[in-house]
Amino acid sequence: MAMLHACRHHPASFIVVAIDHGLRQEARTECAFVVGQAEKLGMNAFMLTPDMAIRANMNEARKTRLQLLLQAARSHHADEIWLAHQQDDQAETVAMRLKRQSHWRGLAGLMDASWLEEKLIKRPLLHASRAQLRQAAADIGFVDDPSNKDHRFERVRVRALLAKEPSLRDAMLLLARIAKHWRCQHAQYIEQSFNSGLIMVGPGHAFVANECWFCLGLEARSWLADLLRMYFRPGQWPRGGDKSRALASIKAGERLTLGFCIYEMKKNGLHVSRETGRVPPPATILPQPNDERNLLDLFQKGHSSPI
Repeated sequence: MAMLHACRHHPASFIVVAIDHGLRQEARTECAFVVGQAEKLGMNAFMLTPDMAIRANMNEARKTRLQLLLQAARSHHADEIWLAHQQDDQAETVAMRLKRQSHWRGLAGLMDASWLEEKLIKRPLLHASRAQLRQAAADIGFVDDPSNKDHRFERVRVRALLAKEPSLRDAMLLLARIAKHWRCQHAQYIEQSFNSGLIMVGPGHAFVANECWFCLGLEARSWLADLLRMYFRPGQWPRGGDKSRALASIKAGERLTLGFCIYEMKKNGLHVSRETGRVPPPATILPQPNDERNLLDLFQKGHSSPI
């Protein structure tokens, strides 16, 4: 509601979508309230519901919500999808990823800009706290989702912990800033390595020279290997766990298969190719950070004939 009100001066530029996941009876009334408020501001607004019932699972609900938003953006020829994630959402996301032992690229948390297929996702409120936004929305009116107090959900439990320990919340936000700096530095290095020929990609093969590969830490190597896999197999794939860590530490003469790609370390560097003979399942469609999208675009536009 705070984001809706902030956009009120340009009503014709926005379409408001309220999603009823079908998990609570009250949700339909709550969505109708949002649509009504948007229409009062002169905005085109409507409610969407999934075609099939979903489970009361935050991950499934998020995937369903993103699919509905993508479909809405396409049907209304919108270039961007704006989401109202805020500072406390960021702290919670980083805390949950830290608990799962994520490394630097994951600890960056929510990104200011990312891509969902061909649509740009923006999160203009990441700088604002939940308390600030509640205060801003107090005069407008808003509805509290009771799911946000349901301790069956991990995010709700983490939210309660961070509320008790403000210093821990601040530490998570600092960690996100450091991790984003890490991503920025390494994305620049990968781009420079590509432009200087230390990374080469072609239609069916990629190559990373030793001078590039061994200058990267284990997490950065894993990220580069994932980027090359996404170049060959567009979309997002589950991390390989121990296999991903083994790939980052691959030694001369070793060969690994991960995510329907073959990684082989030879004398001059890492060679990557598509695995043949098996048809991969459809990749998961999730938001892709802007830095990854830029690097993949660079690979696509500047592909060469690798060694």
